[in-house]
Amino acid sequence: MRTARHVYNEYTKDERGVEAALARYSDLVRQQEPDKIVSMFDSSAEVSVDSDKPAVGRDEIHAYFKVLAKSKVVEFELKATSTTVTKDDASQRGTYLQTTNDAAGEGRTLKGTFEATWTRKPGGDWLLHRMRTSLVERDGERDMRGKTQ
Repeated sequence: MRTARHVYNEYTKDERGVEAALARYSDLVRQQEPDKIVSMFDSSAEVSVDSDKPAVGRDEIHAYFKVLAKSKVVEFELKATSTTVTKDDASQRGTYLQTTNDAAGEGRTLKGTFEATWTRKPGGDWLLHRMRTSLVERDGERDMRGKTQ
């Protein structure tokens, strides 16, 4: 007879896999590893911030993270508030916190929300299909709509 713990572990296995993939992505962004970051995306993936034009495909995503690497990432954290898995697709919503220092040593802290969609490749690994972030606060300032001024 299966224990309740075993049944629960089987039921949440896919969700835990997506959460582990999000943690790996967060680590790679913090370590500023564009070559490794891009390996976490499927070939038609996109990355976007607010209403900016998205970076689409691995080449554009790689270029996007190379530009970001010009600032030193001091802290980067993604916290999923929800994770939903349906067969080989998953979606997550949550919050992010990013602190960077530019070449002159000027610090900047960004806070916001994220939405991620994932696809499972054969073998079970999860790849990002879409990562969208929305800025809510920059250096402690926000406007009445929750958008940065």
